[in-house]
Amino acid sequence: TLKESPSRKVVVDGEVTRSGVFPVTSRTTLMEAIAQAGGFNQVADQTKVFVYRTADGRKYVANYDVSQVREGKIVNPALYGGDVVVVFSSTTRIAWQNVKDFAGVARNVVGGALIK
Repeated sequence: TLKESPSRKVVVDGEVTRSGVFPVTSRTTLMEAIAQAGGFNQVADQTKVFVYRTADGRKYVANYDVSQVREGKIVNPALYGGDVVVVFSSTTRIAWQNVKDFAGVARNVVGGALIK
């Protein structure tokens, strides 16, 4: 018997908590796959979630704005085995995270020495 098939899995990569390969059913949606990956991390851009798919020998890509899915403005798309979901980063969120990280380091510097 066939226990595992690559066609019954999706890859979730990019700015999620846990990138990985996850099982799908005939009812798995984009939001469910992101939830399986632990959700978005701190620098994720919810407007830049891409789904890559190969069907009938052709490659397709679709960009989804997950904030619009959450608001019910667009449909939560179904995923199919073999799909690849990539969550891109927000340059604004990266810059803000860098500022916060720098401020934290600067706060710990006393008299030119880093406090551990």
